[in-house]
Amino acid sequence: MNPIIASPISRLPTAIASPVSPAPAGSSPELSGTTDAVDLSSLGRALSALSQGSQSGGTQDASSNYELPEEVQRLMEHIQELQQQLREKQQQLMQLMADTSQSQEAKQLELAEIQASIQVLTGHLMSAMTQLLQMMEASAEG
Repeated sequence: MNPIIASPISRLPTAIASPVSPAPAGSSPELSGTTDAVDLSSLGRALSALSQGSQSGGTQDASSNYELPEEVQRLMEHIQELQQQLREKQQQLMQLMADTSQSQEAKQLELAEIQASIQVLTGHLMSAMTQLLQMMEASAEG
């Protein structure tokens, strides 16, 4: 994937975790046979599912297994739509680069248009991801 249009979702935390049962002092998981478990918030699970769905190119609703507030569901759907639009723009960009029928000037103009669209979409995606992160932080606090 082109690093310029790579999904910023990979830079966000995939879950908000809190220890459920800390290991006793001086014990190691290998010796005792137990490991620490984590409890993921529903938003963390949904974001993790969204991340896994976007990495695999899946289009099905990543939050379908989790009960999330309607605002979060709408935001996640919007994020998925933006990611799909970015994938389409990337494909257009690749097709343009492979096209030998156009003049160099025509390619340059179309390339600039596609890059501008990618920048706008990326800005919207970053804004939506920031909103989702703020919702996750708010749910973790309260």
